[in-house]
Amino acid sequence: MNGSETIVGGGPSPSERLRVLGAWISPGPGGWVLSAVAEGVVDRAAPFEARVGDQWAREVMVSPEGFSGYLTHPPNPGERLFVRYMDTPEVRTDIVFQGPSVS
Repeated sequence: MNGSETIVGGGPSPSERLRVLGAWISPGPGGWVLSAVAEGVVDRAAPFEARVGDQWAREVMVSPEGFSGYLTHPPNPGERLFVRYMDTPEVRTDIVFQGPSVS
């Protein structure tokens, strides 16, 4: 560096800014809808991903209020919600499902 360059970046990664406040499962077309209220979710070039247990949500959509996606089957009791952007580490949330209901 010659003193004129600017270092960009630093701070928490986009996944470290994520905070899921609540999530629920409801019947939907062809399966189940996973909906969540969250902070720190942004629409980025790298896709946002969510999984419940080993089941990845399909067609995940983000908004300033959170995200939603589709599951093939409802979660089993005790399965946890994980989220990430495809290019960042996975975040283990505090959301643990007890079946298809509010968590």
